[in-house]
Amino acid sequence: MIRSGGFPLDKLTHFALYAVEAFLLYRAVSWPGRTGFAASRVLTVVGILAVWGALDEAHQEWIPGRMMDSGDLAADVAGAAVGAAFSAARRMKPGSADR
Repeated sequence: MIRSGGFPLDKLTHFALYAVEAFLLYRAVSWPGRTGFAASRVLTVVGILAVWGALDEAHQEWIPGRMMDSGDLAADVAGAAVGAAFSAARRMKPGSADR
C-alpha cells in the first residue's frame, strides 16, 4: 500500500507493464483483411487486458499480504490503451515494415 503523498511507483509499474503487453499483443494478433490501424483491434486488445487485469486483481484476495486495488486496475487499462494505440499508430506510418 502506498502512503498518502508518496510516489505511486506501483501504479506506474502496472501502467508500463500493461502498455508493453498491449503493444506486443496488438502486433501478434492478425486481423484478416485489415492493414494499418484497426480501432476494433485496439478495443479488443484493451478489453482482453482489462479482463486479465481484473482477474489478476481478484486473485490477490487469496494471497496473504495482498489485496485488490481498483487503482491498479485503472493503471492496467490505461496502460493497455496507450500501448495498443501506440502499436496501431506505428502501423499507420508510411513505409512501416510491420504492416
